[in-house]
Amino acid sequence: MRERVGKDKLNWAIKFAKEHENTIKDYNFKPRDLVLVRNTAVEKLLSSKMTARYLGPMVVVARTQGGSYVLAELDGTVWHERVAAFRVIPYKARKKLVLSTTLEEWIDIGAKKLADLKQETKEPSLVELGWEDEEGSANSGLK
Repeated sequence: MRERVGKDKLNWAIKFAKEHENTIKDYNFKPRDLVLVRNTAVEKLLSSKMTARYLGPMVVVARTQGGSYVLAELDGTVWHERVAAFRVIPYKARKKLVLSTTLEEWIDIGAKKLADLKQETKEPSLVELGWEDEEGSANSGLK
């Protein structure tokens, strides 16, 4: 019985992969690759008919251990939040774009901050963001 269930599961997985082979993409972007980022903020808005669906092009700076990406704009400004892998798709440039030889001299943050972005595994707390004070009450930003 157990062997039959195992075979059925395997057959189902193979069938699923074959049916969806054109939609399931596992991109593994390398540093300095050009990508577009899905603008998920406008997906559920009814008034977003003419709003851009993708942001970019962006440049991949690094891939984190969890699989998300650290991205920078073309002027070297690094996004200070990581982007989930499902939101990133390749950008097909019509002309070859020449970037600096090394990312470190091109981006606007230091090596230490970049390493922190790569290693960051937890989301910042509301206190770290300045939205709450130490006692847990909401911080309006007015003093």
